[in-house]
Amino acid sequence: MTERRDLSSSAGNGNSFSRSSPRIDDESISVSLRVWRRRVSLCLVSGVSLGRCHKDRSGFEGAWTSNPPIFDNSYFKELLSGEKESLLQLVSDKALLDDHVFRLLVEKYFAVC
Repeated sequence: MTERRDLSSSAGNGNSFSRSSPRIDDESISVSLRVWRRRVSLCLVSGVSLGRCHKDRSGFEGAWTSNPPIFDNSYFKELLSGEKESLLQLVSDKALLDDHVFRLLVEKYFAVC
């Protein structure tokens, strides 16, 4: 059986935890989580560039991009360029442009390619 070694017993090797180590406050964690959630949400939303809505499943008909089988940043390009008669933009898509932080992320992903 191996003897247990606490982090405090490993002092001197650079791996020990000190009580005086800086602590992350609740506000920093909260802000980080909000930014992370927005980025993850936006990444998930970009998945709509692959495919289209089907009337029998969602009540909406159409594609979000002009080339639905290709996964790229065209969803963000189409979103920022405004409505086009042949492409679908739902209220939930347009809401990404109303929120300041989401809009910055949309513009960032638009500029990627």
